[in-house]
Amino acid sequence: MRREDRNAIGRVDQATIRALELTAPQASTLDAKSLRGQLLSGTIFNDFTEQERERIWDRLPAVDSLIPSLFTFFKDIKTLEVYADCLKRLTHICLRDTVSTVIEDIFKGANQQAHQALVQVTESIFASRPASSTDQVELGCRQLYAFAMRYYFDIPRESKRKDLLARQAIKADRKVLRGFAKLAVRLGFESPEITALRQYHHSMIFSSKRAKPALVTDGPGESKKRRYSLPRTKANEADRVFLFIDNLYDTSQKQGKGITSFFVRKSVFLKFYSRLGLAPSALNPYTHLQLAANQGHRRTEGMEIDSEFAQGGEEEIERPVVVQQEQEQDLNPYTHLYLIGHRRTEVVEVDSELAQGAGE
Repeated sequence: MRREDRNAIGRVDQATIRALELTAPQASTLDAKSLRGQLLSGTIFNDFTEQERERIWDRLPAVDSLIPSLFTFFKDIKTLEVYADCLKRLTHICLRDTVSTVIEDIFKGANQQAHQALVQVTESIFASRPASSTDQVELGCRQLYAFAMRYYFDIPRESKRKDLLARQAIKADRKVLRGFAKLAVRLGFESPEITALRQYHHSMIFSSKRAKPALVTDGPGESKKRRYSLPRTKANEADRVFLFIDNLYDTSQKQGKGITSFFVRKSVFLKFYSRLGLAPSALNPYTHLQLAANQGHRRTEGMEIDSEFAQGGEEEIERPVVVQQEQEQDLNPYTHLYLIGHRRTEVVEVDSELAQGAGE
């Protein structure tokens, strides 16, 4: 850090930090308007000259996520711990170990193809993308965290106490645990704990509907007090269908008056899991993916669709929500989605068990 930058940090007061934290000046016009008024009037950054405040404002709108602070950092750490507790169900973790390190250690590469990584598009549909062996591990770990973000409410922390009061006994949903273990195996992870979880008889019944999440709204959106910690119950239910790697790493930007709960969860995720150094198409299955419903069991080049899933005909595709103006058709990744693999390196797989909840 340059000396002048260190000096500038020392001139930032608590009122300025409170005004900046949890705002999204690029995405939210309400946040941008409020910050600009306070900044240029000297209400915040009041120990800076007018020219310095103007330069600060020139840079603030480039922030494409929530502006963090020490307060929000520790709140987000607590949120991450809830997700990490879910991953502890997949393997034994000693006190001296970190969850991420142990999860990486149980990656065995089973069910994986060389130079390819599976990307989960929906609960029951996977796309294959070019990737190194290191990226396979990283993407696998992050997709397990994404599952935890979707279902942490159904996977409470496993208690180590033997004699619990009846009212304290909170059990995890076995269907969710089995689905979690099945995903882990699909992504190349193996452990005795995963094998045990897969023995549960009931399977989850997942929706395979794909949808593009809204990042901004026409209204005020999420208030500041809802921009940290775990989401509200309704927000969690609404966001669940969007919490997949392709949406979390989507680099497209929108602007509206306020931000959505998904914008908040995406910002928190990216604070701890920055974007991988892959080409955009490697993380976004919608970039070149064409999907088409097929009747019966059909094989195409580099792809197989299970007839049990396809028997319902063409599946519903929900269009993305557009806040300010309609997207041009050529830029809409949902305009030409069909259930067909586009080429060998871009593969669609439909998991019949996850799609219908059938037994193995």
